[in-house]
Amino acid sequence: MKDDRKHTGNTLAAAGLHKRAEELLRSLWSASLPAQTAEEVRQVLHELLARQIELEMQNEELRGALSGNDAGAADGGALRRVVLEDIEDRKRVETELRAMVERYRFANKAANDVIWDWDIIRNSQRWNEAGTVVFGWTEIVERPVSAEWWVERLHPDDRERVHESFFAVVDSPELEVWHDEYRFLKADGAYADVMDRGYVLRDEQGKAIRMIGAMQNITERKEIEEQLRETLANARLLQLEAEAANRAKSAFLANMSHEIRTLLNGVIGFLELLQETALDRTQREYAGHIDTSARLLLNVLSNVLDISKIEAERLELKLVPSDIREAVERALAPVRVLAARKKISLAAHVEPSVPERAVFDPVRLEQVLVNLLSNAVKFTEQGSVELTASFVSLAGNTGAVTFSVKDSGIGMSPEEMSRIFEPFYQADSSDTRRYGGAGLGLSICQRLLQKMESVLDVESAPGEGSRFFFTLRLECDASSSALSTCEAEAPREQAKRLPPVRRKENPVVMIVEDEWLNRKMLAVMVSKIAPSASVLQADDGEQAVALFRERKPDLIFMDLQMPVKDGFRASEEIRAMELENASGGDRCRIVAITADVQPETPRECIAAGMDHYLSKPVEKEEICSVLELWIGRERPEGEHAQ
Repeated sequence: MKDDRKHTGNTLAAAGLHKRAEELLRSLWSASLPAQTAEEVRQVLHELLARQIELEMQNEELRGALSGNDAGAADGGALRRVVLEDIEDRKRVETELRAMVERYRFANKAANDVIWDWDIIRNSQRWNEAGTVVFGWTEIVERPVSAEWWVERLHPDDRERVHESFFAVVDSPELEVWHDEYRFLKADGAYADVMDRGYVLRDEQGKAIRMIGAMQNITERKEIEEQLRETLANARLLQLEAEAANRAKSAFLANMSHEIRTLLNGVIGFLELLQETALDRTQREYAGHIDTSARLLLNVLSNVLDISKIEAERLELKLVPSDIREAVERALAPVRVLAARKKISLAAHVEPSVPERAVFDPVRLEQVLVNLLSNAVKFTEQGSVELTASFVSLAGNTGAVTFSVKDSGIGMSPEEMSRIFEPFYQADSSDTRRYGGAGLGLSICQRLLQKMESVLDVESAPGEGSRFFFTLRLECDASSSALSTCEAEAPREQAKRLPPVRRKENPVVMIVEDEWLNRKMLAVMVSKIAPSASVLQADDGEQAVALFRERKPDLIFMDLQMPVKDGFRASEEIRAMELENASGGDRCRIVAITADVQPETPRECIAAGMDHYLSKPVEKEEICSVLELWIGRERPEGEHAQ
């Protein structure tokens, strides 16, 4: 009876598989074959074939059992009836399974899969018709072939690996599935990329007796993958080229900025000195126009450099506790002269609710406000320009400050407003000729505000003026901590560590600069601000080191980019000499003066042993502040006389 239960269970299992196969096949006929169904079809086909083989083997066992029993015995007769009934059931299921296998083989053609059946005992393989369609081999369908036939058609480079992986599964009783990808020879002599998967059927001792599998032609997929790899490689190459081009552009702009700033340093510096001399009204007016033009040129240069930094993602915000009202007032200063000249009312209104201090980047906020105010004044012929700031308290110690610049100028059309934030865009060529400008200001404002997690909006209509506005979410507690920049804090920290400043009756100041015009301009400025100072001049770092060894100056204005020896090396050598001859006295203060305005430059200056950093063009007031900080300052009588 135990055998009877076993055979009946197998029959029920076969019937269950038959039912599941019918359901899956009906789904195949009722709809198009989805991509994931192909594998499901192969698995069910394998199970059907495996079940068919098991039924054939069990039928042989039953027939053997019948021949070994006497028909006349009572128990034998009962067993014979059960066995005959089981055989009839099995024959019916076997017939249905054969039909199902053929139907599944037909369904599998939709997936373009090659089905193979390998009788391991007889070393005989049978392939379905797809083998001819896919590979062109007719003999694999017409008659069985050996495993050696298949192995011989593997690509020579794949043969050993695939052969080993295949028979590793066949010879391992615990493994049931083999799968691999390789190249298979077609009848036309070309190789196809295939993905192959086989399922092992074993006897009771675990010996592999049969293997059923399915092959997919993945040549097209491989070609697409190779094309994708090539595309990705080309994209990566293009990315590297773009990054290199971007670095080259940034380097070019930095170098151009350095060269132009160096020349502007002389222009603006000597203009300041000229305006302090005795000039008549017309001369002073002309000098003022030259000064304004030079500063506008400097502004354009700074805008171009800022665009480069933003595009290269090298622009960083410097967040420090700052006074909002001071930032507003400083933003008004550069445009007051132009507004007065055009007889335009220029005003600012900061609501009382706006906190005194908040944490933000004052330089970048002022840059945005100056650009907006300059544009407003530029495009307004009569009327007014007004800057307002309002405040809304948010959770905790944060708040939203809204800045607005409104003018009564020419206004803009909707099409102009849609493009106004594009770099180098001008409303039209006539505006470019009439009002000037490079079309960079608003683009930079928008990008700076995006860095501040804000956005610049505009309201305008032709002939009715414009209103530009944005909102910043700021931390408004003045006691809160914020990271300060090396440019702002490092000189102060250096000053705390240095010995107390002692005023000297005859300080020695050395100017190290390879451009003779800038060198002369700085020497004149220092002589005017500190008449008692002895001024030394060197045109490169090597001369500076030699003069330091001889004269031991109290203060050095050190250019960074010079021939023979740059400012960094010269500063390091001067500090090394001071360490060798340390006597406890004051050390020389070194102030970098450079046209290099890259954000990392101040940190590099401090690391090289310098005490302070000034960017070109240098203002006279900056020189005054440095002299007062490091050697004490004297104000000659009549210094401010015009």
